[in-house]
Amino acid sequence: MMQHSEEAAFVINRVRNHDIVVLDDFFPNLTTGFRVAEYIHYLRVFPGLLITSTIGDFKQQHAAFARSYPDLQSRVVAYDQAMLRHARLCYLNFLNNAHYHIEALETASLPFLFTLYPGGGFELSDGESRSKLRRVLGSPMLRAVISTQSVTTDVLRRLQCPVEVHECYGATINPVYLSSPGGRTESGDSRGSGPKICFVAHKYDREGRTKGYPAFVEVAATLAARCAHIEFSVVGNFGPEDIEIPHQLKARLHFKGLLPTAQLRQFLLTQNLMISPNQPYTVSGSIFDGFPTASCVEASLCGVAILCSDELDLNRFYGADEMIVCAPHASAILQAVEPLLENPLLIAQIGERGRAKSARLFSAEAQLLPRTKILRDIAAREGFSA
Repeated sequence: MMQHSEEAAFVINRVRNHDIVVLDDFFPNLTTGFRVAEYIHYLRVFPGLLITSTIGDFKQQHAAFARSYPDLQSRVVAYDQAMLRHARLCYLNFLNNAHYHIEALETASLPFLFTLYPGGGFELSDGESRSKLRRVLGSPMLRAVISTQSVTTDVLRRLQCPVEVHECYGATINPVYLSSPGGRTESGDSRGSGPKICFVAHKYDREGRTKGYPAFVEVAATLAARCAHIEFSVVGNFGPEDIEIPHQLKARLHFKGLLPTAQLRQFLLTQNLMISPNQPYTVSGSIFDGFPTASCVEASLCGVAILCSDELDLNRFYGADEMIVCAPHASAILQAVEPLLENPLLIAQIGERGRAKSARLFSAEAQLLPRTKILRDIAAREGFSA
């Protein structure tokens, strides 16, 4: 645990009776779009809310955060367990985060709720994950769980979760993506320019197999050999050394690295098609993603046509004219992509229909307001008004 810092002491003394504390392990890093969207919203609607983080390079990340949100910087501090004694309710994201703090929460007798996203320690049919989840669900301080996927809700029901389970489909999205995608550029016109195809994900295993990166590279190499006008890009912590890049693709595949929200949106506004061939269970036999991934949602909100996989059959909202769903294998992806390359207008139409659907599903009203109400309702049951 970190020692009680002067900064934390100042915040505690200034907001001695703060009501809600958010415990996180990655914020205030600005590349975590969904956290930025959710936590900034909470900071603005709950005046007595503090965020405390265990991220290792907190000072560096906080400095960048302070430049973007100077009015909120004093309410985001490095983790100090002493803060828990002054809060009335705690909120967390991800199983690993909740499990890491569970003993501290119980020692402080602090009621809490958490969002059980895919990943972050939550895997299907995994013994360690199940053990962690049982420990958290068995805590007398747990008040509610927010589930973001139907498969997650099913797991909680099978474990006979003793508290309320609120299903809030999907994830919170930075409001910048919900504005009109003005300035969008289109490719593939009559002058011979080709479409721009991208892959956007965070790498969690050496070759990025859970995200389908090898399949994307195979598809891109095949398309590069057939068409000289397609541009390919990869966003995320990927590089040319992760897997072998075929010679015909090397000069055509551009690695953009990790991009903060504003830069990522500007990049996506230039793209036509995103390929996201996620493959659950490829590494541990239990790791999975929700549908669609946050990257797919962000790209969709920018009008990018999405071609993705859904091996767990989680899609309940997107039609075939709004999002292309196929098996996460190169042959299936190529079969789906080739007709699109012959009709660039169809790519744009799918992108626009998908954008309209995503805008409804991931609006602030659909995502942030239900979560805010859950927090307020639990606060009321704990005897205070948030």
